[in-house]
Amino acid sequence: MPAAGWQPDRPLLPTLSVAVKTAKASTRICQLARSRKLHTAMTRLCNSSEISVSVPSLARPSPRTELLANLTLIVNSTIKKKAVKVNKLIAGDTGKKGGAAAARVLYVKAPKQDHPQYCPDRPISWPVPKSVLEAVASERLQVLATPRLRKPLADGFDPYKVSPAARAATASPRLQELALPPARRCRTR
Repeated sequence: MPAAGWQPDRPLLPTLSVAVKTAKASTRICQLARSRKLHTAMTRLCNSSEISVSVPSLARPSPRTELLANLTLIVNSTIKKKAVKVNKLIAGDTGKKGGAAAARVLYVKAPKQDHPQYCPDRPISWPVPKSVLEAVASERLQVLATPRLRKPLADGFDPYKVSPAARAATASPRLQELALPPARRCRTR
């Protein structure tokens, strides 16, 4: 139910029926219309200047959401610990006296070398030879570069007109044989 004294921003449409104008909201609609409180973690992230309206305190995370959030923290800390161990191995510090990095770790640590025949990409700007700048296209190249002119529809051209030669054409016996459906598809009546 709207609060007492509530007025719409703009007048309601005159075409609405009386039933629509006087309809009562169900309890579920009223429940959905209530605003929810931001999660405590969310309120810490937002500055008070960013939120201009007060939010009621109703929302709570489900146990599953909290479990997943804690698992994320555990996984992140585990990944950081493993990264530290790998960095120590690469640096040669195994934590033992006189320890050195394994040969395999040192081999994997080395960056890949480019192939001797590798040609890097061309830079964005490169010098253009003078001969290319002064080149003149031949007449044949100019003909090939122009788009093909098509007959306009306004000059009486009908793209759907069938030519007399196509009307008078007859299919060869082989084409007629291929046009028949296969014997397994033919039904005898």
